[in-house]
Amino acid sequence: MNRVTTDRAENNRGLHTAGWIATVLVVIGALNWLLVGLFDVDIVATVFGRMSTLSRIVYTLIGIAGLYEIYFARLLARESHRGLGGAPVARAT
Repeated sequence: MNRVTTDRAENNRGLHTAGWIATVLVVIGALNWLLVGLFDVDIVATVFGRMSTLSRIVYTLIGIAGLYEIYFARLLARESHRGLGGAPVARAT
């Protein structure tokens, strides 16, 4: 295996890990908002304190993860469009 292939594999692994971390954070944020909406319970505030430094860090990380997911979704959409040769798919009527 040459150096370029090794570097690409390491980069892909890093992106894969970052993607999983972002997904977990977004799911935690979504579940937290579900609990806030249904039961007026904020788990992050309960665990780390209402607007404590630690809870603000958690909220910030969840927000950054959401932005990452938006960016990644756009990349996937672009790649899937490119994978189709850039041409629209004809539908049978």
